[in-house]
Amino acid sequence: MVVGIDIGGTFTDLVSCESGTLLAVKVPSTPSDYSEGFSEALDSARSDDAKIESIVHATTIATNALIQRKGARIGLITTEGFKDVLSLRRRDRRQSYGIETAFAPLIPREMRREVRERSSPSEVLKAVEPDDVLTVADGLFKDGAQAILVAFLHSVTCPENERIALSALRARFPGRFVFASHQISDEPTEFERFSTGAASAYVAPLVSEYIDGIVDSTMATQDLQIVTSDGGLVDVQTAKSNPVRTALSGPAAGVWGARAVCDRIGRPAFVACDMGGTSFDVCLVREGTPPLTRSRELDFGMPIAVEMLDIATIGAGGGSIVSVSSVGKVEVGPEGVGADPGPACYGKQGHCATVADADLVLGRISSTLRLPSGSRSLDVDAARKTIRERVAAPVGVSVEEAAGLIVATVEERMADQIRQMALHKRVDVTSHLLFAYGGAGPVHAAGISAALGIDEIAIPPNAGLFSAWGGLLTSERTSVSTSHLFALDSSALSAVEAILADHTEAIATEDAVVSHSVDVLAEGSHRTVTVRLAAEDGVDSLMTRAREGLLEVNDRLAVTRVLSVATRSPRRDLEEVVPRVEVSDYLEPTTRGIFFESQELECAIIDRGSLGAGSQGEGPCVIEEPGATTVCPPGFVWRVGDLSMLFLERKR
Repeated sequence: MVVGIDIGGTFTDLVSCESGTLLAVKVPSTPSDYSEGFSEALDSARSDDAKIESIVHATTIATNALIQRKGARIGLITTEGFKDVLSLRRRDRRQSYGIETAFAPLIPREMRREVRERSSPSEVLKAVEPDDVLTVADGLFKDGAQAILVAFLHSVTCPENERIALSALRARFPGRFVFASHQISDEPTEFERFSTGAASAYVAPLVSEYIDGIVDSTMATQDLQIVTSDGGLVDVQTAKSNPVRTALSGPAAGVWGARAVCDRIGRPAFVACDMGGTSFDVCLVREGTPPLTRSRELDFGMPIAVEMLDIATIGAGGGSIVSVSSVGKVEVGPEGVGADPGPACYGKQGHCATVADADLVLGRISSTLRLPSGSRSLDVDAARKTIRERVAAPVGVSVEEAAGLIVATVEERMADQIRQMALHKRVDVTSHLLFAYGGAGPVHAAGISAALGIDEIAIPPNAGLFSAWGGLLTSERTSVSTSHLFALDSSALSAVEAILADHTEAIATEDAVVSHSVDVLAEGSHRTVTVRLAAEDGVDSLMTRAREGLLEVNDRLAVTRVLSVATRSPRRDLEEVVPRVEVSDYLEPTTRGIFFESQELECAIIDRGSLGAGSQGEGPCVIEEPGATTVCPPGFVWRVGDLSMLFLERKR
């Protein structure tokens, strides 16, 4: 049996599907030690007649540590004169106004040390002395460093000095966390590479301890693979050696699952929206393949220069905290209550109003929350009390009106995030399919689509566990890159072709598809544009596509990096992991009052398990399943299609 496990800020999900039979488990996450939730989910899945052979694991451990600044104390060894690279950053500012702006690099200045060494992009100008490196490392460890990053200038194209330093450190300090920046990121520019290396070192002790913990407690050494930020898979040792590659692990698994489903149903243009208990993750897909990026900032001044899916994340989930500003404006997030204490309606002494409390007050979710592994009673009175005190009274409205304001605010925040992505990519999303999942995604999908002018929504079965399921469709990837800096003109195309040929020979296998991309820089700019090379065009379209992507009008372009990725075929295809839905006996829908735009309507409550292919109806209604609730407002119709997908469509 192969299982997928996704750990979120609120719940830990496990999914397995063998021979069409679905096994689903959802347990509360354990922030004090996430491996406990992992073990609990796995124990719930074990049985005498089912042996777990492989585990695909998506995790947000690295992400949470970076965003919450709960990583290790680390030291930096760098080129003489350049220890302030992390503080100087680029010229962007967190705030537009004010002389000072708060910013704290992951490595404080007192933990940055310099050694005499120097390289040009092509050769060593001054060799580093191992004794110098060991002397400053001794000082850093005495000052409390739990990990050390070696980051020298030009080490991507000339890594000899970093290799010498790393070798000396590993010989002197076996078992310690020591890293070289060129092994973490192949980004030539020093700030982005230093930042990425710092992020990886910062989370390394935590991620290593976590992985060792789940391996020890579950004895999962036989085949435990970790989902990476680009939707690929790596083994345990690779994840520990460069943990920043797992920064968007959970969201990437969900997007990859959405890609597989949308490919099957013939919808290559879609917006993947994952709303869970803590965050809202969105990816805009235009041509069937989720886009990659290397220019992601997890936080201000913290760029991460490794390949990752182009996913935007904001703090807008079911557990996002609601507040009222000094001018009476309702605000949602980015902070959340997490799994403990959770929303007020969980009855665990939570005193903050949340989105989930508002959904409960409005009747959008049931007071008996159905989960794959049981049910949970929600306290309506506690939700009403908290919203009355925290929102309704300060604003001067009723509890129901306050709950409506909360829902409208969070849905507008999510819609605005999608608008910004679409504007940046120059895409009209009204022609896209909104693919919604996560425990809270189907509740708010219709509101988001209405705000964006999107007419059709798709909700997968078991939407609340979709990222865990999506992990089962990820595949192993091998990449190779070559960093160069040469002028891009017609005479340079042959050089690019030669590099691509060398890359293909190095990583191609019979069961892998090789893709290529080239990073291009315009004169006078420090930001590159990544050009994906279509197989049918080769390098012939490189110059044209590079100019289309660059905002600067400049005739002089340069190649900075050539990347090739070999993606193996997934060990499981869609047909293997899609559950064969056994339609239960039809149950006459119950009803309850649900508020839409301050008006309470009596709505049908439909069990999704009783809906077979071809079933259809119209809103207002609610369609419930274990782990997720789909709200179909007035003005929408619904139907069940292929793969038991639930589609919502605005009436025309």
